[in-house]
Amino acid sequence: MENELYHHGVLGQKWGVRRYQNRDGSLTMAGKKRALRIQNDYTELTNNKKYRDRNGNMTYAGRKKALALQNEYTNVTGKKHLIAFNNKTGANKQPHQKSISEMSNQELQAKVDRLRLEKQLKDLTPEYKTAGQKFVGFVKDTSMSIIKDKGTRILGDYVDKQVRDAIGLNKKDPLTKSQKLAQDAKDAANKKVIAQVEDYFKERDKGKNTATEAKKDSGYTMTEAQKKEHDALFGNHETKTESDAEKRKREHDRLFSGRYVD
Repeated sequence: MENELYHHGVLGQKWGVRRYQNRDGSLTMAGKKRALRIQNDYTELTNNKKYRDRNGNMTYAGRKKALALQNEYTNVTGKKHLIAFNNKTGANKQPHQKSISEMSNQELQAKVDRLRLEKQLKDLTPEYKTAGQKFVGFVKDTSMSIIKDKGTRILGDYVDKQVRDAIGLNKKDPLTKSQKLAQDAKDAANKKVIAQVEDYFKERDKGKNTATEAKKDSGYTMTEAQKKEHDALFGNHETKTESDAEKRKREHDRLFSGRYVD
């Protein structure tokens, strides 16, 4: 028979070291978290309609789960009673705010006096600003003043220009007689140059057209000697065209003439 020792515990467990409680009985950080989780589970269990019957009493399954949570909570906290959280306590409820029609004259007067006093206190109390807030405020005020000055100046210049244009003060002074003559002479010289260039291009285009037409209309006449030489080389084009039979016979004579001897 072999002797075997079985130990059931938690990984990292040590002798004399409690996981959820200190030596004085207070809860450790892990014990507080575990106890809070158990209490939340117990609260959800009591508020769950699944574990309630028609009369609102807890069912058998609900009582069984509640007992298990109670035992776990007792082991963690040292046999303390488990109580569910109450989310509907009077401390969590917001006080009812009366409308103006529901308030009495005394309540209205008290509220008006309160608001007036708060406003006076705010006006008399200097507002505290940090160095950064003061710098930002200075930059903001300076930028706004610069923008305002620039905008006013630009707007004034624009209005002044529009008024001067409307009354004709911004029109250019008329040219003197000598200036007008000089301008006319300059315009005439430019017109003369332009006319010369246009005439040049017209003459060039006209010459090209004349040469093309002359080339098309011109014919070539042969002399008598050249005509005789042409007839000797190419024959008379007016002769009758030979028939297909004559062509075949001539081709046959050319190919087979002289091959057979009598």
